[in-house]
Amino acid sequence: MKKAVFAGICLCIAACGFGGGLLLSVYHRDKPVVLKRPPALRQIPQTADFGAYLAGLLARDNQDVALAADYYERAYLGDMANKALKTDLYLLSGLAGKSDRFIQIAQEMTQEKKSYYAALFLAADAVGRQAYEEALSFVQSAPKSSGMSFILTPVLRAWSFAAQQQTDEAFSALKPLEKGELSHFYWYQRALLGIYLGDLQIADKAFKQMGRLTAPSVTALLSARAFYQAQNKWHTDNLLYRVYQKTLEDNPALGEILVTRADEQRSLTPALGVAEAFFVLSTLVGNEDGGAETGLMFNQVALHLQPTENVYKIWGAEQFEGVEYYAEANRLYDSISNPSETILFKKALNLMLMKQNEEAERILKALSDRMPYDMMLAVMLGNLYRDTNRPALAASQYTRALSLIEKDNQKDHTGLYFSRALVYEALGNDKARDGDLQAALALTPNDAELLNFLGYVWVDENKHIKQAMDYINRAHQLAPKEPHIWDSLAWGYYKQEDYDNALDYAERAADKMPYSALVQSHLGDIYWALGRKREAGYQYNKALHLKADMTDELRQVLAEKLKTALQ
Repeated sequence: MKKAVFAGICLCIAACGFGGGLLLSVYHRDKPVVLKRPPALRQIPQTADFGAYLAGLLARDNQDVALAADYYERAYLGDMANKALKTDLYLLSGLAGKSDRFIQIAQEMTQEKKSYYAALFLAADAVGRQAYEEALSFVQSAPKSSGMSFILTPVLRAWSFAAQQQTDEAFSALKPLEKGELSHFYWYQRALLGIYLGDLQIADKAFKQMGRLTAPSVTALLSARAFYQAQNKWHTDNLLYRVYQKTLEDNPALGEILVTRADEQRSLTPALGVAEAFFVLSTLVGNEDGGAETGLMFNQVALHLQPTENVYKIWGAEQFEGVEYYAEANRLYDSISNPSETILFKKALNLMLMKQNEEAERILKALSDRMPYDMMLAVMLGNLYRDTNRPALAASQYTRALSLIEKDNQKDHTGLYFSRALVYEALGNDKARDGDLQAALALTPNDAELLNFLGYVWVDENKHIKQAMDYINRAHQLAPKEPHIWDSLAWGYYKQEDYDNALDYAERAADKMPYSALVQSHLGDIYWALGRKREAGYQYNKALHLKADMTDELRQVLAEKLKTALQ
């Protein structure tokens, strides 16, 4: 879309240079080539706000969906004939949960028959407004065989009938879902309809049937839990109780929903019944390749119908994290009532990923004060201090984290020793650095990264050269295609004045890592040692213009070397 808009502007400008109907003939080898005036493009209105459009593109590139939607809306209001912009605004508004604009454009798209989901979204909105005949009308107008409409259509019809106490029609409307891979979804919806319509026997049978099939969704388990607790039947003899406990055992991370949020009140209404359908489909679609944004859209419809449902917010935030929309994930976390330590921890991690380190540090320190024995909090604080160039504080947190590790679990924390070794390196504490690297290697002796790192720093410091080269060669055997290990081999051979072997590996590394100032400078040093001064100067100059791993010290050294090479 970006290219289409600007190409249109350029073509319009170019077209203005021609008079009406003017043809320009160019003769080549007596064969005329006629350059005709470009076909007429749509006229861009004077009200078009390209600044808002560009700001929206930037916000989109920065993965801030809500901000992008705001700018796109401004751009659209100035250019409402722009169909591509309208489509993008529709999608962004849906993802960002901006319901008013989303519903408005969905209405237009339904009239234009541009989106097979639009009518179903409008039907869901009508159920939320208790306009059940309107909902049925939208369902009737929706395409019948596209996407997830074959699932959503029966649910929307069933709840619209149930709301009007048309019991037989409600259960009959669900029937198309009974057979197939999603039959557990049918039994869950049937159980909810039974509860809503006051037939607890139907609900009980449906829940039991659901429990015999594929693992139910988390909200299905919560609904079953609430149903049986109300009847004092939530115990080990209950099939759903056992499924619930097994789900928790297999997926401890679901404790945030199945335990922390288990007793949050959920009033069963037609809007909740429909919201559950959109939520369950969101979890299914969102886990498929390429389905993340569709899943998020469905979840936002569920939240539109049930804006206080914390389970939907948690799921949506995790999905946003999966596609790196960290700002939107945090907006959902911020809207959760009584946020747990887990949610605050996730929010802090997202802030770190967005480089908003001050707020992340505030949250992590507050959590650490409340949970001083939490190892992961110490690790996260250590990572934050390391990334913000505070190595002494980072080392302190990593040390605290290591003191909290259970002795029989040491093998799982090689990375923690490695992280502390890196900050000891920054502090110039070589002895402590080497101790941590060797401790890490003792836990995972075949880690190519560890072997290469320790070997390289020893080579660079001209110590333990034989053992250092043994480490680097072992790393090379484990990861023979890694160019940074080639560079380490080149540097090791250079230090031993074996320039021919050094050159072979250095040239290969420089070819694969053209962005690395250090790698390019190593090749320069080897050229210099071989008497190829012009090529050395070229490498030093090239390295000086790179930023990937440039430091002030390296820049100064390279400048001096280049000056010498040019003399």
